[in-house]
Amino acid sequence: MDRVTLVCIPDFGLTASLIIMNLKEYRTTLTIDLNSEDAENFVMMTVMGFFREVDRRYQTVVPTSLEPLHVRQAILKYAKTEDKEFILHPEYLAKAIPVAEAKTHQIRIRALNAFPHQPHLGRA
Repeated sequence: MDRVTLVCIPDFGLTASLIIMNLKEYRTTLTIDLNSEDAENFVMMTVMGFFREVDRRYQTVVPTSLEPLHVRQAILKYAKTEDKEFILHPEYLAKAIPVAEAKTHQIRIRALNAFPHQPHLGRA
């Protein structure tokens, strides 16, 4: 656990706020580089149940319960990804797709969101 908190204390509230801001800005999708600082909190939040994998992507979820023990377990699970060179590996806990594939998916989703929703025309 010390290894995870050596450089900074995880701030899951800040990470959640940044993710929500990015989702709002980019209309439902964002990418997270697993080699970035954002990945550390993201993978721990995934372990806590804030994200679930669906079709090689992650969806946000509101956990049904979250106790301090769950947070501790997520931090410990992430800490166990440390290798012999003392490097933590978020990619061990979150599946990644190639950046080009992620960008293509984002473009497709944004294009779908750009079309106005058509009201359902039922028979009278």
